[in-house]
Amino acid sequence: MIPVLSVKDPATAGLILKTLFGFEHSDDVWRLGEQAVKIVAHGNVPDDFIALPFDHLAIAVSDIDTHAGHFKSKGAELSKDFTPDGPREIAEFWEQGVRYVFFNGPDNAPIEFCEIKGRPHLKQFAHSHIGVRRPSLTDAMDEISEFDTKLIASYRLEGGGAPVNVAFVDWENVVLEFFDEPPPASRNETAWIGFIPS
Repeated sequence: MIPVLSVKDPATAGLILKTLFGFEHSDDVWRLGEQAVKIVAHGNVPDDFIALPFDHLAIAVSDIDTHAGHFKSKGAELSKDFTPDGPREIAEFWEQGVRYVFFNGPDNAPIEFCEIKGRPHLKQFAHSHIGVRRPSLTDAMDEISEFDTKLIASYRLEGGGAPVNVAFVDWENVVLEFFDEPPPASRNETAWIGFIPS
């Protein structure tokens, strides 16, 4: 599945992906390593579109600090809502934890870069997950019950304010990360609107 990004100006959005993060345009999608993104103008829906609005796209990298520094040197802005001070860590995820950082993509759509600690280093960028924020994890799982999915892992994060429930689900080789954390006050909609088949 290829994530669909809905923006005001697709040409400017493509330029942002290329200039700040190194995406390349190919076969009507933008690619960074193994991760593809389809950009559309607001109100346009591609053929075979699957509507499943989501919070953020996460791309796997081998060295989060090196990549974060490189993107910042190109002019990419850290997300003030997620990682305003740079990379963070969630020790509970996977075998040895995960390090991650969020940047503002086109129209401030969040783009996350993740390094799973203790796993072999990647030679190129790859799909990590799609972050799907929902008020209720149970309702979120019902929302995708029509699709062929499989639960990979689930966590309850106790740090910070209220606990956050997280479930990682495999959907046709796309990893969905469902979580029930309320959105930041500054965000009331998403530019990530769904998927098209790959």
